[in-house]
Amino acid sequence: ILLRRILAKIDLAGSYGMLAEDVNMIELLINGLKPGQAWPDNVGRPATKRFMVDIVANKRNGIDVDKLDYFLRDSLCCYGRPTVDCHVPRLLASCRAIVVDGESQICYEEKLALSLGDIFTLRAKLHKYAYQHRVVKVIDHMISDILQEADAYFHVKGTDGSPVKISDAVEDIDGFCSLGDWILQAMDASTEPGMQASQRIINRLNERNLYSVAGHAQFARHQYQTTRDSIKEELLAFVDEEHHAGLTKALIIEFTKITYGSSDSSGNPDDPINHVSFYNPKTRPNQAHKLPSARLSPL
Repeated sequence: ILLRRILAKIDLAGSYGMLAEDVNMIELLINGLKPGQAWPDNVGRPATKRFMVDIVANKRNGIDVDKLDYFLRDSLCCYGRPTVDCHVPRLLASCRAIVVDGESQICYEEKLALSLGDIFTLRAKLHKYAYQHRVVKVIDHMISDILQEADAYFHVKGTDGSPVKISDAVEDIDGFCSLGDWILQAMDASTEPGMQASQRIINRLNERNLYSVAGHAQFARHQYQTTRDSIKEELLAFVDEEHHAGLTKALIIEFTKITYGSSDSSGNPDDPINHVSFYNPKTRPNQAHKLPSARLSPL
């Protein structure tokens, strides 16, 4: 929707010679295409161009320029240096489009398998120590509570200048585009009496008086099939009646899932290298194959 909104303001045909099918192709590249999914007939390109959907949003194995960009950038910010030995220009120079299982896809030289594995290991580390760190989870919930408490009292300008609640902004493209980090400062500065509950949480956030982490447990996914509600009920069974109502409202259960970013046909985590096709430039430069399963994900 955002793409269509941007392009609607541009004379695509006159300035760039773009047709409707070109816009459809751009949209396809952004959204990606799952393996086995039919190639659309409204993008103006034959199915031999299917490898192009692996570039930005790779639904096949997750190796795309989007992840290569932010994995290396975020590891630099978190650790002070890139934590994987992966030379991206070399990686891009060593890949080629080959038809595998009837679909044109991006394949890599066999010798790059270890470097690609390091990228997925970096992904797991970033999720564990940055993206899904317990403090990040806590702040996520605090911001969520701020927005929920303010929802009935704080509005943004939507379509035709009409006021839109934050919870309704996802249905109003103009309202959605107006959202940003600034809304927390605007809420904090508001004189609306109903904003006091949100302002108390904002004050806690500013003072680093965060929600407390009561405890955590670690388990493999297949060992503990449950839900947040069932865990909450189990814990509240040990709480006396005096504190039961307060804890029912205050207790938050959160799951943190750390994997290499890949799943098998049953939905269980596996090694993403299993979904990457490789070729040998010296012996079979135009034929690709999967590597033997040499390891299982311990995550």
